[in-house]
Formats: sequence, structure tokens, C-alpha cells
Amino acid sequence: MSNVAVTSAVWVLLVLAPAALIYRNLPQIRTTNGNLLREYAASLGHGLPPRGAVLFSDDPRRLLLLQFWMSQNGRSDDYLFVESGGEHKQQAAHLSRLPSVSEAPIRPTLARRGPEGI
Repeated sequence: MSNVAVTSAVWVLLVLAPAALIYRNLPQIRTTNGNLLREYAASLGHGLPPRGAVLFSDDPRRLLLLQFWMSQNGRSDDYLFVESGGEHKQQAAHLSRLPSVSEAPIRPTLARRGPEGI
């Protein structure tokens, strides 16, 4: 019987402890963060043309933040959002694994002479 009570108490604490922490700290988190993220996203979109632009970014987090902000303001259909960083990073990683010119083995080649001696 006490085994069931201990198991039940653990389950209750498992649910109540995070709920109490969220209830206690959520107002402070909202005060601390405030509108900072929205202001940052607005500053990302501040210098953009009014419509019809293709937005390239190698940082998917910033691009997603800007896209979210644009959709909140009804402007997401005015732009094409393109994340361009992943492909270039993969290509750069592939190229960095190739030996450089100074590391490539040098093999001397002998010039062949044809039947005329040239």
C-alpha cells in the first residue's frame, strides 16, 4: 500500500512542480523579455523595399523571425524568403576536406619522345 502512495506522490510532484515554477516565474519572464524580440524583428524588416523582393539569408533563425514578423503584419506575401546558408556550408565543408595545392602529392612526369625524337 505504501508503494502505491509513494508512486502517486512522485507523479503528483512531477506534474505540480513544473506548473508551480511556470506560474511563479512567467510574469518575470514576460517583463524581462517584453517586446524585445518584436522590436528586433521589426528592425530586421525596417530597410526592406515595400514589396517584390527576394530575401536571402544564411541564418535560418533570423529569416524565420523576419518571416513571422512579416506574416503578423500582413506583408509575408510581398516577399520570397530563401535560406541560402546550408548549401554553401556543405559545399565549403566538402572543399575544406580536399587537399590544397601545397598538400597534393607531386608526381614527376617524364616527357615522352615520339618516333622522330621530338
